[in-house]
Amino acid sequence: HYSKGKLYVYHVASSNNNYFVVNHSINLASINYYCLASASYTSSNDVVGIYDVVVPVVVIGVTRAVNLHVDTANSAIASLTLTVSGVSNNVTLRQHNNVGDTLAVTISSSDDATVSLTDSSYAKLVTMNVVATDSHVTVNRTYMGRFRNFGSYKTGSSLLIDQSTIENTLTSVQKAFENTALFTASLLEVRRSRILTVERFAMYFAAHVYAGSVHRFVDNEIKTTYPTTITSGNQPLQSAIGYYYVNYFYTGAVLEMARNNITVGTQSAFGLYLNQNGGRIVHDHTNHYSKGKLYVYHVASSNNNYFVVNHSINLASINYYCLASASYTSSNDVVGIYDVVVPVVVIGVTKAVNLHIDTANSAIASLTLTVSGVS
Repeated sequence: HYSKGKLYVYHVASSNNNYFVVNHSINLASINYYCLASASYTSSNDVVGIYDVVVPVVVIGVTRAVNLHVDTANSAIASLTLTVSGVSNNVTLRQHNNVGDTLAVTISSSDDATVSLTDSSYAKLVTMNVVATDSHVTVNRTYMGRFRNFGSYKTGSSLLIDQSTIENTLTSVQKAFENTALFTASLLEVRRSRILTVERFAMYFAAHVYAGSVHRFVDNEIKTTYPTTITSGNQPLQSAIGYYYVNYFYTGAVLEMARNNITVGTQSAFGLYLNQNGGRIVHDHTNHYSKGKLYVYHVASSNNNYFVVNHSINLASINYYCLASASYTSSNDVVGIYDVVVPVVVIGVTKAVNLHIDTANSAIASLTLTVSGVS
């Protein structure tokens, strides 16, 4: 299409058992595939394939999908957008060996959805907005300028990032890896990857983690070079933390960080704001090379929780608080610090019922425990 023409496929009714492929084509301005003129239109058992193509824009829009498979490989697609706006089943997007700037995926309500990004590069931004059950988003060996994750990962779903890089090089962008997706009986795992930024937040998480969910970060490099001050009283500042993790953990939810190399800017911190009941937080074999401060700050009463720092080095301090209100109570909580070298540990609680603090085999220059209310 020498004159930068636009290629359109537009279904005027439901689409079934079709195969649409663009292969070895050049000088297209865009490729556009739609099946959404009516809310009742369904794309069933359809395949969209784009192979060995250089194209600035690909847009795929479907109202309802059943067994829709979108496959792109060996292509340069500057911007790809997939939107499935209605109740669907078995939506698959496979991206392999592609180069582009942006990728945006919206799957509004689906069972058995699969998104796979492999051996690709997205220089600017990857956005996932997935509301799905028994569904999986997988990123392998892929470079992303930013990663934004929205929606709701429901029972049996997962987001896995492995052997990949998220690298924000723009001072105008504060968040390299941003998550506001809800997780319910589902998994988020980042492993053997790099999360880097020149701005405040290498990681910024602001969402609920419900019962049975696990957030796991293992064998990663997490780094920001942004210099900040970090506290207002006892609280880490949301607007000024080198990297920042905020989540609401509920019964049975787990945050595990193990064998990560974590580097923060001057006076920065790894901060957790929690409304936590029955959650487990474990920092194990984790390096904080630039003397970062680890914060756990409860924004409400804390019940039946387990917070452990184990075999971690180069921390400036460990800080655990449940005292923003005189009515906040730490009930049946455990704080454990084992095999750690750290200059300062501060634990401050307003009211405590069955609070257990255990430290062993550690070098702690200064440890302060304050329980200020009736306990």
